Amino acid sequence: MANYRTILAYKNAVNAVTATSQQASLPASNLLNNQPFLVWRSTSNSDQILTGNFTELTPVSYLCLYAHNLTISTTIRLQLYEEVNQATELYDMTWDAILPTYTIGEQFGLYFGGYSSEGFLAPFTIQFFDKIAARSFKITLSNTTASYYQVGILRMGDYWQAENSNISWGYAVKRTDESKQTELESGGIYTEKKPSWRTMSIKFDYLTKFDENALFNLLYDYGKSTPFLISVYPIENQTIQRNHTMFAVLTDWSEMTRTDLCYRGLSLSLREVK
Repeated sequence: MANYRTILAYKNAVNAVTATSQQASLPASNLLNNQPFLVWRSTSNSDQILTGNFTELTPVSYLCLYAHNLTISTTIRLQLYEEVNQATELYDMTWDAILPTYTIGEQFGLYFGGYSSEGFLAPFTIQFFDKIAARSFKITLSNTTASYYQVGILRMGDYWQAENSNISWGYAVKRTDESKQTELESGGIYTEKKPSWRTMSIKFDYLTKFDENALFNLLYDYGKSTPFLISVYPIENQTIQRNHTMFAVLTDWSEMTRTDLCYRGLSLSLREVK
């Protein structure tokens, strides 16, 4: 099971997916595209089932639905199977699509002040679980209060975590805003509102040789072109997790350095994909 160390969920094993219903211009195949604005949309708000398979029998330890319209009442049921024909069920779990987040006091473990039902108000819903080798899946979406279901990206596969706690690990998060301000002759300020996004830099100083291999694969396979999911606080289920989870692309990375006899170090820079 995932712990509180940073997770990189970059291995996407989904090979194909179909849906109970789909609008003609917004098919289920859009779920496998890396552009969040290319979405799948159902034709109604009745329960929807997404069915698909993986490229082979493969480890699965996370589910991510990104850029969706799921509401506070929606539930997500994930079933994993040993075969493509789904004869042998290996896993069956149901979650709330939107998790409530605490407000005042949450970071101190006090939880006073009640909670906000906005939850992640997502661009994403993500669940981590114990690794299971599976060949196919079924995702059931139920009980929406919207008029249809819509999801931009479906990701499932195995995540990576550093083997050690990386006591010197650290991160920096920044929101970049391209809005422009112009001073008017009257003395006022005119603001031209433009998009904003988050950036993150993250540093690991105690990577093992196995971690090194995994991260080299990430850099080789993904580079700057393919987005993946990063979660700094993967199982907090609170505002802090929402604020530190991004669907992002790499913008830069350091050399892999040998910090001492056993460990390596690496820094990554990322930019949010919206």
